[in-house]
Amino acid sequence: MKNKNGYITEKGYKRIYDKNQKRYRMEHNVIWEQHYGKILEGMQVHHIDHNKLNNDISNLKLVDSLTHKRIHSGCIEKDGVLYKPCKKCNELKPIDNYYKRKVGISPWCKECCVKNAVDNKRRRKQNGNKQESIR
Repeated sequence: MKNKNGYITEKGYKRIYDKNQKRYRMEHNVIWEQHYGKILEGMQVHHIDHNKLNNDISNLKLVDSLTHKRIHSGCIEKDGVLYKPCKKCNELKPIDNYYKRKVGISPWCKECCVKNAVDNKRRRKQNGNKQESIR
């Protein structure tokens, strides 16, 4: 329910009425802009502690949309390098160890992708030999 203090969205973010723009906006974006100015296109405000209601400026960080997506998909930043957990071996590896795709990067690290491709090729070859012996 909307009121003068704002409301919580279905996804758990607080929206408040921005008197300057005469519309409801995400509180974290309004707070960021009050401290640092307009948010540039392609950039997003990230909650460092992942608490969507903690809109203290010390908990907000401006990141590009790809980095923001990576953070929320399990990537971790260490010493300026992003690491991602492989969905196959579960090891945390630098994102450079993943194949790039048209949209994002592979869910499996390069090592797991290569191993999977080799295993599949062996399986196809074995199944092909079985097919020939049946004929």
